[in-house]
Amino acid sequence: MKKYLDNDAVLMRDLKNDGVEAYARIVDKYYDSLYRYALNLSKDSSMAEDIVQEVYMNIWESRQRLNMDIPLNKLLYKSIYHKFLKLYKKNKAVGILEQKYFQTVGSLMEEYDTSDMEEKLTLLREAIEHLPPKCKKVFLLSKREGLTHKEISQYLDISVNTIENHIAKAFSILREKVQTVSKGILFFLFRKIKP
Repeated sequence: MKKYLDNDAVLMRDLKNDGVEAYARIVDKYYDSLYRYALNLSKDSSMAEDIVQEVYMNIWESRQRLNMDIPLNKLLYKSIYHKFLKLYKKNKAVGILEQKYFQTVGSLMEEYDTSDMEEKLTLLREAIEHLPPKCKKVFLLSKREGLTHKEISQYLDISVNTIENHIAKAFSILREKVQTVSKGILFFLFRKIKP
């Protein structure tokens, strides 16, 4: 056990000294067990992968400030647990928002003639398919995947301002192409669209 801990201490020291090789060894050594732990917590393979990746990214970004007194395995598992809690709380808040969303959609549907709603959805799907490629990608990441502007900015390596412009452009194009769909119903229906 002592040799195992010493090995982790060496890995941490090397990592702290900008050791890309040490980082790769840490990933190799702990990825599978951290993934299983995150999967056990989240019960969702995609979320588990995201949690582990974010923890590894945070470890790399904060490698200069690592506390050498905390064993590496404890640091990693504790980070996984805290990242899961953060996502769980965020998803719980999203669950409340989704309830409000469905209530709003229900009340909007009562206001509109639903006999041609499928036709409107088809027009909307087609309009989304014909958005300019970058604009479409940003729009779907924001509106279908639920990513924040900051997350999209990091993912696509473009500014938040550019993302806001793409989304505004997408809404403008969609309102123009699908004139029979009001701005309100367009805003609430995009989550149901799977182009």
